[in-house]
Amino acid sequence: MQEVELKFIDINIEEIKKKITDLGAKKTYEKDMENLFLCKEGFDFRDSSKKILRLRKTNDSVVLNYKGPNESSQMHNKEEIEIQVDDLEKTISLFERLEFTKTNILKKHREHYEMDDVHFEFDTVEDIPTYLEIETQSEKAMIDICKKLDLDITKGQGKNVFELFPDELKDFV
Repeated sequence: MQEVELKFIDINIEEIKKKITDLGAKKTYEKDMENLFLCKEGFDFRDSSKKILRLRKTNDSVVLNYKGPNESSQMHNKEEIEIQVDDLEKTISLFERLEFTKTNILKKHREHYEMDDVHFEFDTVEDIPTYLEIETQSEKAMIDICKKLDLDITKGQGKNVFELFPDELKDFV
């Protein structure tokens, strides 16, 4: 599945939550997540043109996620494939045998809202201000929702969290 993402930092989170709920978005979950990345030697997380393998653990599931290279200059436009896995440790062991190494765990708290095919995620990571990530199926849908929210699309970031906050996450990568 193709997804288009933009992250917005330095915004009024409560104001945006009110705007999206006024537009009809519903809060679908709030949970803590542990993200563990699997990479080959020399991999640079601050380069979103690279492919990424991630294991995400929540209190009720473990998901293996592949993200393809970014295909857009401003928006985060990538192929994404997700697979539910039963056993975190066996999955890690499998990839280690394929010469992948695991990273430190990136802990995140997420509030997730949905409206039609648009996902709004308010993510909080230690030492990083809460930011909004909007996910849509197309760049046109992203432009439309940003207009409805009075968000300046040129201030949206198509970068990953490691590119946006390199100093704060320098010990992770």
